[in-house]
Amino acid sequence: MILERETDLAVLHDAARMLRRGRSSVVLVAGEPGIGKTALLTRFLAELPTDVRRWLGRCDDLVAAQPLGAIADAYRDARRADALAHPATADTLADTLEMALEAGDQAKVMKALHDELGSAPPLVFVVEDLHWADDATLDVLAHVMRRLEGLAVLLVLSYRPQDAARHQMLTRFLGAVPPGTALIAPAPLSTQAVAELSGASGWDAEHLCRITGGNPFYVTEALAGGTDTEAPTSVTAAVQARLGRLDPACRAALERISVWPGVLEFDLAEALVGDLDVLADAEQAGIVEVVDTGIRFRHEIARLATEATLPRVRRRRHDRAVIDLLKTRGEADLPRLVHHAIHCGDADSIVAYAPKAARYSARVGAQRQALRYWEAVLTHEDRLDRPDLARICDAYAWELHNAHRFDEAVAYSLRAVRLLTALGEHEALIQALVQMARHYFMQAQAAEAERCAHRAVDLVAGTQRAGPGSAAQQADALLALGAIQALSGDPEEAERTLTSALEADPDSGLVSSLATNYLAQVSPALTPDARIDLLEASLRTALAALAFEAAARAYTNLAEILYRYGRLDRLDALLEEGLAFTREHGFRSHSYNLEAHAALAAARRGRWDAADAQLRALTQRYDDPGMLVLYSSAPLTRLRVRRGDPDVEDELRSGWRVAQSMGMLLGLGYAGAAYAEWGWLSGRPDVVREVLAAWAPHARRPTAAPFDAEIRCYAARAGVATDPPSDAQPDTTPADAEAPLPWALAIASDHPAAAQAWLRLGDPYERALELAQTGDADDARESVDELERLGATPALRWVRTQLARHGMRSVPRGPLRRTRANPGGLTEREMEVAQLLREDLTNAEIARRLFLSVRTVDHHVSSILSKLGVPDRRAARARMTRLLA
Repeated sequence: MILERETDLAVLHDAARMLRRGRSSVVLVAGEPGIGKTALLTRFLAELPTDVRRWLGRCDDLVAAQPLGAIADAYRDARRADALAHPATADTLADTLEMALEAGDQAKVMKALHDELGSAPPLVFVVEDLHWADDATLDVLAHVMRRLEGLAVLLVLSYRPQDAARHQMLTRFLGAVPPGTALIAPAPLSTQAVAELSGASGWDAEHLCRITGGNPFYVTEALAGGTDTEAPTSVTAAVQARLGRLDPACRAALERISVWPGVLEFDLAEALVGDLDVLADAEQAGIVEVVDTGIRFRHEIARLATEATLPRVRRRRHDRAVIDLLKTRGEADLPRLVHHAIHCGDADSIVAYAPKAARYSARVGAQRQALRYWEAVLTHEDRLDRPDLARICDAYAWELHNAHRFDEAVAYSLRAVRLLTALGEHEALIQALVQMARHYFMQAQAAEAERCAHRAVDLVAGTQRAGPGSAAQQADALLALGAIQALSGDPEEAERTLTSALEADPDSGLVSSLATNYLAQVSPALTPDARIDLLEASLRTALAALAFEAAARAYTNLAEILYRYGRLDRLDALLEEGLAFTREHGFRSHSYNLEAHAALAAARRGRWDAADAQLRALTQRYDDPGMLVLYSSAPLTRLRVRRGDPDVEDELRSGWRVAQSMGMLLGLGYAGAAYAEWGWLSGRPDVVREVLAAWAPHARRPTAAPFDAEIRCYAARAGVATDPPSDAQPDTTPADAEAPLPWALAIASDHPAAAQAWLRLGDPYERALELAQTGDADDARESVDELERLGATPALRWVRTQLARHGMRSVPRGPLRRTRANPGGLTEREMEVAQLLREDLTNAEIARRLFLSVRTVDHHVSSILSKLGVPDRRAARARMTRLLA
C-alpha cells in the first residue's frame, strides 16, 4: 500500500508525458531512509505506458562502490528483459555499451550511453540511492545531464540528503543539475494515513505517528511487532521482532543473504541457502521481496539491521561463503568479491583481486574507489613480493595525486622508485620517475620535480633500445622535463627539450599536443594571437587523439593565456567548455585551475562578491592543495587588500615566497601583483621595490609582458621608479599585446586613454583609478562613485589624495559626464549589459554572465533601449556598434 504520494506521482508522470512529447528532463527524489522513495519509484515504473522503455539501476552500500555499477545493472537487466520478449533479435543487436563497460573505457561508455539514450522509444532511467554512487557513475550521469537536448530520456535520481551533504562529489553533481529540475521530497505520513495503516492493530494512530515521525518504514516495522502501545526502541529491535516469529531455517537463510547489499541473483541465492522456498515466510512477512532479477531485502535498513544481529564469527563465515561462490564465477563481480574480502579480513583474496578492481576503477574515473582498493591491498603489503609492491605504490601514488593528497603521493612514489631502483627494473622505474616529477611539482617542489625528470631522461638514454615502446618512453620523459622547464622559468632549455620530445615520437597525438602546448608558452618570437592559436591547436590534437589529460592541460593553459591578455569574452566560452570537460573526466586539479580563472574574470569585471565566494570555496576544498594554491590564494588575498582587510601582510609575504621558490610565471605574476598593490595602498614603497627586484629576472620571459606592465604600473602609483625590460620579447610591445596596453598608458601618464582602454576591457576598478588622475571633475566624481560601489576603501583614500594634488579639495557634485565616458549616457552596469547585448545573448544568459537576476537584466535592457532611443535589441546592437567605433 502506498499512501499520500499522489502529488509526487503526478510530478513524475508529468515529466514522463513531456518525455513522450520530446522533452528530456531530470527529477530528483530526496528523502530520509524509510520515507518511501523506492515504493514511490516502483509504483511510477509500474504505471508507465508500454511505449516507454524503463531502466532501473541501484547503487549498493559496498566498501568501495562498484564502478558504473548502477548503469551496468540497469542496462543489462533491460537487455535481458528485451531478449526474453524478442528472442529472435536478441543476438543480432550491436552492444557497444556492453563492450565499453567490460573494457572500462569511460569515454566509450559515455558515447555509447549517449547513443542509447538518444534512440527511440523514449526511456525512463531511474537510479536509486545515489549517495552510494561511485565517482565514475556520477561523471557519466553528469555527462548525460549536460546533453539532455537531443536525447529521449527522463532521468530520475533518488538519494538521502543527509548522506549527500557528506559526499563532496554528489554535492557538486547536484549543484549542476539543469535549470527547471523537479525535486520531490516525500513527506512523512499524516496521522490519518497512519490510522489507515494501523487499522485494528490496537495502536493509537496519533501516538504511533508521533513516535515514528510518520516514517513509513518505521510505522510498518512497529505494526509488524504486533498489538502493543509501545514501539521497538530501535530499528534493529523491530527487525529482530519480525525475525523472532520466523522458523529457524528461514532465519538462518536470512542471515546468510544479509551480508549481500542489493539484489541477490536467484542462482547465487540458491547456492547460498539452497531451496528458496525457505524464504517464503520472510517474503510474506515483508522482510524480503522478489524482483525480476533476484531477491532482496525490502529495505536496506532491514538488511543492515539483520546483518548487525550476527555475531562477528558467523558474519565472517557468511562473507567467506560469498567469496568462494563469486570466485567460481570468475572476475565478473570484482568489487563485490573485494567488498566481502575486506569485511571478513580475507587477506589472500584482497591481495589477489583488489589490484584488478583498483585498476578498473581508475580507468573509468572512479578515483575514490580506486584509492580504497589500493589502501586495502597495502594493509597486507607483507604478502606482496617487491616488484608487485613497487608497482602498487606507484599506482597508489597516482590516485593520491588525483585526490590532491600530494604529500602522500610523493611519499609512496619515493617508495616505488627506491624499490624499482633496487630491483633494476628500468622501464618501470622510468615511468615511476616521470610520475614522481609530477607529484613533486604539484607539491610545489619544482627543483625536485626537475631532478626527477632529468633522471628519467638520463635513464632512457642509458637504456636506449630499439622497440615499439622505447620512443614513447623517451618522449614521455622528455615531455615531463620540458613541461617543468617551461613552467619554472627555463624557456630556452624547455624549447630544446620539447622539440626533442616531438622528434622522439612524431606520430603520437599525445606527444604532439603536450609539446605544442608548452612550446606555445616558451617560444620567444610569438605574438599573443600566435600563442593562442597554438594552444587551440594543441587542444584539437589532444581531443582527436582521445588524450584527455592532455586536453585538460590545453584547456587550463589556454585559459591562463586568454586571461593574461584580457580576452575575457573568449575566456568565458572556453571556461564553460573546459569545466564541463574536466569535471566529466575527473580531472579535478584542472577544474580547480579553470574555476580560479572564472573567479579572476569575475574580479576583473568588478563582481567582487562572486569572485570572493568562488575563491574562498577553492581554498577550502582541499587540505593539501600543493601548487594549486598559487591560483586561488593570492587572488583571494588581493581582493581582501582592495577591501581594506588589515590582516593580510603575512599571507601576501608567504605567497610571494612560495611563488619565487616555484618559479612559475603565473604564480609570480599573481602573487607579485597582489603584494605590490598592497605595498602601494599601504604606503610601503619598500615592499614594492622588493617585488620589483625579485620580479626583474622574470620580466623578459615569454608571456611575461602583461604581468610586468601590471607590476610596474602599481610601482608607478607608489612613486617607485621603474624601467621597462631592456631586451623585451616581441609580445611586450603595445602593438602586439593588447593586455599590457592600459597599464602601459597609465605608466606613460595618459590617464584618459588608459581609462577608455579599461572600459573596453571591462575592469571598473582599474578604470576608476585612471579616471581619478585625469584632472577632470566629472571623471573624479565617477571614480569615487565606482570605488564606493566596489567597496574599495584603501583605493578611495588614494584617489582623494590624487584629487587634492589636482586642486580638488572636495569631490564635485552635479551631473556626471556619462555621455563622454559611457557612450549613449549609459551607467557602468548598463554598459556591461549593452556589451553583452552586442554578443546577441539572451537576458537569461546575460544574467548568468553578470551574476544578476533576470528581472534586473530586464530593467537594464529597457533602460538601454530608452536611452539609446531605439525600439528593440537589434537596433540597440547596431547603435552601440556605431557609438563604440
